[in-house]
Amino acid sequence: MHPNFTLSSRNEFTRSVGFAATYRGIQVPGAMVSTAVHPSVGSMVLQELQGKDFSLLFQVFDIRKPCTLFILYPSSYISAALPLKNSLHCSFRHFKQPLLQQGQFALYHCQEQEVSLQFAKPGLYESIIVNWSANIAAEFVASFALLRNLRDEKNLRRSFSLTGYNKTANFRSLGMAHALLRFPQKDQGAAIFFEHKLKEYLLSLLIAAERTPSPQTHINNSDLQRIHTLYDKLRQHPEQRFLISDLARELNMGEKKLKRLFAQVFGMPIFEFHLATRMKEAHRLLEENEYNSKQIAAMVGYQLTTSFITKFREYYGYPPSEIRKKP
Repeated sequence: MHPNFTLSSRNEFTRSVGFAATYRGIQVPGAMVSTAVHPSVGSMVLQELQGKDFSLLFQVFDIRKPCTLFILYPSSYISAALPLKNSLHCSFRHFKQPLLQQGQFALYHCQEQEVSLQFAKPGLYESIIVNWSANIAAEFVASFALLRNLRDEKNLRRSFSLTGYNKTANFRSLGMAHALLRFPQKDQGAAIFFEHKLKEYLLSLLIAAERTPSPQTHINNSDLQRIHTLYDKLRQHPEQRFLISDLARELNMGEKKLKRLFAQVFGMPIFEFHLATRMKEAHRLLEENEYNSKQIAAMVGYQLTTSFITKFREYYGYPPSEIRKKP
């Protein structure tokens, strides 16, 4: 997936291979990197991992003014777009995708075509796009109703949305997306495991897309404020271990009600959210500091370093030590 610079109005972009000296964002291990800079529009950095049956693109746009850019979208059996920072508005030739808010995703089947990306305001935009071939994704077609159009060969000659409208990625899917962008590409074994994680990511999106929302109950302002108080507490204290009974007592709320309202507001159980918070904080500490695994384990609430390493590997697909080996 690459910018299309064939029209004269787009020739003011200066293209180069690799990162600009000023780039401070995520660097995807093993990715091919290209940078394009426009004197008034801004810049884009595209990082791409290409495999036999998949491609992963991490795109970063630093936009200075509202504009429309054009991307050559490749053919893909199933493609998933997920904005990680700010919203993404893309228009395909045969259908117009609604505005993708940060944290929402959409699934497509695509034939190669030019797609317009509309940026309504200046800012930094980040998104991850993954494409899977039929070799990887075909086994899911019989199991998910939203993939039914892929069962007819005639449909495969055109482009269309699989999700119909935007879906919200759960915390697990978002965590997996971030983990894919940081996955160490060190050898053939890692490459095989990375493809497995890509497949797991697709499965998580398909499940999220087909999940029937639970009946929503009205939440009064007092309860909503208490739920957000708990949210802040969990985020600010990854080192602490909490009991539901203690949290419920502190917030003056029944345990069942507390669990139900938290899941309704934030889309996941309390302890799943806290685990994700602890793992993200551990990842940040490993990237930004020189602490060893034992020190970081204590910082995110693990008494045993082995337990921390096991949980970290389960969550990200690689051990903490791999982060130290990245360039």
